[in-house]
Amino acid sequence: MKAYVLRLYAVYHTTQSVRTKVRYNRAKNQQMTSSTTVIVRNDERKFAVCDSFVEFMVRKHQEELQRLSALIREEAIQRHNSYLQTLQYRNSIVVGLRRVLARNRGQYLVPVGSTASGLASGISDIDLVYLSTTDEKQRETLLRLLSKENYRRTFMTEVKTRIEESSLCKEFDWSQTDIIHTARVPILHLQTQKHMQVDIQFEKYASIRNTCFVRLCAQYDKRVALLNMWAQKWLESQRLKDSKHGLFSTYHVLMLVLHFLQCTGSYGIQPILPIMCKKFRGNLRPTLPIQRAAVSLYERPKDLDFNERQEPDVAELILLFVSHYANNEYEQHQVSIFDPYASATICRVKGGADLLTYAFQTTKKAMLAGHCLNWPISMK
Repeated sequence: MKAYVLRLYAVYHTTQSVRTKVRYNRAKNQQMTSSTTVIVRNDERKFAVCDSFVEFMVRKHQEELQRLSALIREEAIQRHNSYLQTLQYRNSIVVGLRRVLARNRGQYLVPVGSTASGLASGISDIDLVYLSTTDEKQRETLLRLLSKENYRRTFMTEVKTRIEESSLCKEFDWSQTDIIHTARVPILHLQTQKHMQVDIQFEKYASIRNTCFVRLCAQYDKRVALLNMWAQKWLESQRLKDSKHGLFSTYHVLMLVLHFLQCTGSYGIQPILPIMCKKFRGNLRPTLPIQRAAVSLYERPKDLDFNERQEPDVAELILLFVSHYANNEYEQHQVSIFDPYASATICRVKGGADLLTYAFQTTKKAMLAGHCLNWPISMK
């Protein structure tokens, strides 16, 4: 039996997967008999999609869906504004840490995660990757040493000491410092006096490349941020988002969203995202020098205008997102999620396939009954 595998298309793919092609052909054959039309207010354009669930929902709940899209866009604007209010302070912390830790040639302190991808809000953590060397021979030796727990703890403690002894000392609440050296991804956790969380990873090329990938997706289409915001809150409402206790993480949910948005062309509509690692092969290839990837993240992502409506709007994409994953048939109890640079699954949720299947199918049934179309999300 085969486990269900979700793989975001990596740079070595030259065509879409067979699964996507088959679904696309099926969608084309259905267009004559099954399509949905949404009349967008103040616009004569129409949205047609080959999915009977979406067809029914749009026909029956058009006003609720328009309201949901408007509320999500409003929330996105508020989140972004709250981020802008903290931007100057965030920059001062990052620049200050960079002066302390990345003083020599070949050293970098790189923003990663939501702060660098453009998906952050005012309460988002500052996630950073410290590269102490980009010389391949030195790096190979360092990684071998960091695999040993005692050396790793000593290395991280020395980094913490350098910050403590610098001019930044008074910026942080040192009673809240934590050296998490035994985690799968070791982190030096800091907290500023203004209660902003700062997490520093060490020598993680993958985090830098993945952030470049997510940023390109978010900048390509603003609906990435909108659908991701809904999906994160939705999985929280299902009580399935808690990586510290073996459930799904924010990054897992984001990968589900990005995979889906690259598959939307199989439903007879213009793809929301192209196969990103194919279209942007030059910037996303795994052989791109890490220095170039790192420096590209030093500049903050451009601001997105969430006021503008797009077709299909986020509410229609939510319906299609739910239907897409509710229809997947899992033959084992595990779900494998691969980001573009992963050689092994990044998801180790026990029974993850069953959990996801039940959540998507339950949500689909609730939507058919007119529920789960509000914001904030409620299944009632």
